Amino acid sequence: MQILRYKQDRWAIVLVLTLVAIQLATFFYIDNLYIVAVIALLLIAPQGSASAVNHNHQHLPIFKAHLPNRALELGLFLNTGVGPWGWVLHHTIGHHMHYLDAKKDTCSWKRKDGSVMGPVEYTVINTLKIYPEIFKVGKGHPKIFKKFLLGFAICLAMLVTLIILAPLKALILFIIPIVIQLFLLVYATVDHHRGLDTQNEFAATRNDESTFNNWYAWNLGYHTAHHVKCGLHWSKLPAFHEEIKNKIPAELIQTRKILETQPLDFNADGKKA
Repeated sequence: MQILRYKQDRWAIVLVLTLVAIQLATFFYIDNLYIVAVIALLLIAPQGSASAVNHNHQHLPIFKAHLPNRALELGLFLNTGVGPWGWVLHHTIGHHMHYLDAKKDTCSWKRKDGSVMGPVEYTVINTLKIYPEIFKVGKGHPKIFKKFLLGFAICLAMLVTLIILAPLKALILFIIPIVIQLFLLVYATVDHHRGLDTQNEFAATRNDESTFNNWYAWNLGYHTAHHVKCGLHWSKLPAFHEEIKNKIPAELIQTRKILETQPLDFNADGKKA
């Protein structure tokens, strides 16, 4: 009996389970806080990849069954800061349904006066708004919100237990990394849509075709394809990207060659510097 929707997700599960195993082994068996801090620092990069796994998982759950999905989400919470149903409310509903209208988008790139936020401003404001936006969107989707609240309560209880057992180790291994990952995640989206004020879904998103980025971020570089079919499994995004590539303005597609010489660098008006 197949328990995974797609076999390609086996490595995503390995990543999450490995991160959790390292965290818990460090928490329970290592008392030297300097070593704990070094391990926490080394986990930051793979945790960033786990954030992309969490994103994909909450669009299309990895497992076919309910309980394995919820268990995986507990591990994802410890590494990314967002647990069960959180991104469904904030991202799938709040962002995907409104990304063509920055005023309604839960991750908006516009100021109140309609001008474009700078990268730092965008990152700080939208990171601080993650949970307020989840609660705001949740009020309009009570069934999903109830599931989120239950999952969030379990996640918080788990985190509080770790804090009670060893406050400093919990701070170093879990709390600080969670805050870092939330900021890094939002920063990674700075130029997905910023400055692209259009109703054309094929011209509202920048894309990155580089091999490394799509390996690390589980094909999220094919971002137009993801928005056109947000329920499409990440492994199918490259092929779909090729299907619709002729509809995407060339300047919104960054290739590996371009990235090697001209890193993604957009100014406050959303134009490439």
